[in-house]
Amino acid sequence: YMEYNHLMMKLSENFSLAWQKALMMYPELEGPAPVSDVDKDLYFDVLKEREREILHGLSKKAGLFFFYESSCPYCERQVYHLKRFMIENPYFVIKPVSLDGSVFAEFPDTVIDNGISQRLGVNMVPSIFLAFPPDRFERISSGLVSTSELKRRLIWYAIEIDTSYYGNFTRP
Repeated sequence: YMEYNHLMMKLSENFSLAWQKALMMYPELEGPAPVSDVDKDLYFDVLKEREREILHGLSKKAGLFFFYESSCPYCERQVYHLKRFMIENPYFVIKPVSLDGSVFAEFPDTVIDNGISQRLGVNMVPSIFLAFPPDRFERISSGLVSTSELKRRLIWYAIEIDTSYYGNFTRP
């Protein structure tokens, strides 16, 4: 076992040296994030700022429709995540739509479903749609999503699906 372990360690060291040499010869193969832990904070700060810009740009074109029922525990938890999202992204408009006529205290501006849920095919709650006025809707989630997952999906949508709004986004 120890002989094999020694051999594996030597092979690993050789691989590491070959990897470093390849990156020096072909820097385009290097990943986008800095290798140094000292510099990673800068990379992630730049990335966060770009993501903030994308979300802000998306908020100028669209808002979010949040479909829920008061008896749904997942809807209650979604309210928590949406409030956090609103704190981090205060420029986003969120329109809560109650399917059962109830209103969560966190969303006093809730509207009662007027049939739009049926038109959009909402078959589970919570559901979140990206709403482009006057009548374009894109499903973002069906079921509970965290604040970070909601942001990830919105950024993905903006970059991958709707590039007409945001051009080509590249990681720093």
